Formats: sequence, C-alpha cells, structure tokens
Amino acid sequence: MHTLATGILGLALGLLSPSLAGQSQTLFFEDFEDGITGWTETAFGGLWHAATDGECGAVSKMAACNLGPAACDYDTAYPSSATLIRLDRPITLLNEPATYVVDFDYRRGVDATGDLTTVWLGGDEDFWMWLAGYVSGDLADTETLAHHTSAFTPGEFFWGGVTLELELQVDKVGNQGLGWMVDNLRISTNAFAKLHGAKGEPPPELEAIGALRAGEGHNILTLSNAEPAAQARLVVGFTELSVPFKGGVLVPDPVAALPFTTDATGSLSVDFAVPAGIQPGLSVYFQVWITDLDETFRLAASNGVMGVTS
Repeated sequence: MHTLATGILGLALGLLSPSLAGQSQTLFFEDFEDGITGWTETAFGGLWHAATDGECGAVSKMAACNLGPAACDYDTAYPSSATLIRLDRPITLLNEPATYVVDFDYRRGVDATGDLTTVWLGGDEDFWMWLAGYVSGDLADTETLAHHTSAFTPGEFFWGGVTLELELQVDKVGNQGLGWMVDNLRISTNAFAKLHGAKGEPPPELEAIGALRAGEGHNILTLSNAEPAAQARLVVGFTELSVPFKGGVLVPDPVAALPFTTDATGSLSVDFAVPAGIQPGLSVYFQVWITDLDETFRLAASNGVMGVTS
C-alpha cells in the first residue's frame, strides 16, 4: 500500500473555498475512556472489560477480551467447543440508503484455526451482517496497534436502531494469545461518491472509502482492472472538469498528478491522510490514468471519485 504525499494536497486544500455538498458525518464513536459503560456482554461472561493504559499492551483505555490484568491471554474454562464472547451496544443509522465506513484501532492475538474476531451489525428480526473480520481475513494478528477501515452498505433491515457487536469466537485449544483489544471505534457515512469517466476494456475501476477528516489518515483509494505493472498517474483536483481527453474523460481539474505503478494484478492501493487544519466542506476529486498500449492513445482511465472533507 502506498502513502500519498500530502504536501501538495494540503497546500491546495488550504487555498480553496468550501463546497458543502455531500459532507460525511460521524454517527457513532467510542474511545472506551469511560470504560465499557453502555455495552453489554453476552454469552460467556467476564472476559470483555476496559483495559487500562499499559495493561497487556493497551494504548490508553481499550475494550479487551482477555484475562488481563491477571493474564494476557484468553485461556479459561469455556462451556462448549465453540463459544461466542460478545460485547453489544445499540446505535442508530440513517433511515435511508447510505454507504458507511467502520474504522477502529486494535491489537489481536488468537489461534490461527478455530478462533475468529468479528464486528457485526444486527438489524430487525435477528438479521446480522459482518463489517470486519469473520471469513474476510482483514484482521491480522498484531502485537502493535493496527487500524482497520472498511465500507458497508446496509439494507432496510438496518435502517434506524441497530446493534453493534464485537465478537471473539473461541474453541478449547490453545488460547494463549492476547485475545482481542479494540479502541476508537467509529461508524460514519462515506465522504466519497463515484463519478463517470472510465475508459478501457474492461474499464479500470477506482473505489474510495474514508471520511476525509482533517488530521486523520486511513482514507483509501483502490484501483482494479488496470494494466499489470503499468505506469499510473493519480490525478488530484478540487473542481470537476469532466472534459474529453485522449479518448476518455478527464474528471478532475488537475492540480497534481502523482506517479505510481500498478502491481502484477493491475491493482493499486493508496492510503492517505488529510492534513490537520484543513477546513471542512472542501471537495476533492481523484482519477487514475494508466499506460495501456492496447488503447488508441496508449492511455486508459478509471472513473473519478469525489470526496468532501469533514
């Protein structure tokens, strides 16, 4: 994953006037500084608790599913061969279709087989969808603090009042790792919208998630369906141009074109931060142009995406 240089981006953002359309919003945030008040542990009780700073490697206060501070593992007498240890809290989503971002910090140390860590969303009629972990493999074991960001689009089952759940699934074998520790858990609407402009066969696809909050990272641009091992330019602008260019459509009015190279699958991932002090409500446009010898002008282009700082 590449890290986008923010110097040019920050300078250009600071010179712009605000455009308020499409601004993201945070619907839920929990840093566990007040412990796990408001949360309810279900199933096998006693492992979920508020770890204090330094406990089993906790950074500030964190929700922890382990035996700390007595022992930094989760080895105990579970009542069955597959026990689900859950921490639940009611939250409220919008009563309309929307794309959301879930992001959080975590430490994780569980057995490679039999044990899973999952973030769930529970809706009406006991209907559940997973937001992170489970079979996706997007939560890795890590002794140091890591960050997870992903997007989800719930259906009508999840409009309004829902249940947010942290779950550690364990068996009776091993369980000597640190378990699961979570901090700075946030649910927000996605700042990004997809725009037209793709050119190619199949057209390269650019997707983006993140809330574009000033001073925070973990905004992610992901390119797929591009030419493998090809030179690429990430074009950044702050107004939409959308004019014909080299057989395609140039979406941003460019202020920067940053060089990258696609990988062997024709993919590219860029994780970037919005500089601190940037005012909310500023529109940012992204598009990727890729060298492709099969195209008339030897160039292919992704669709554009637009985000608004918050």
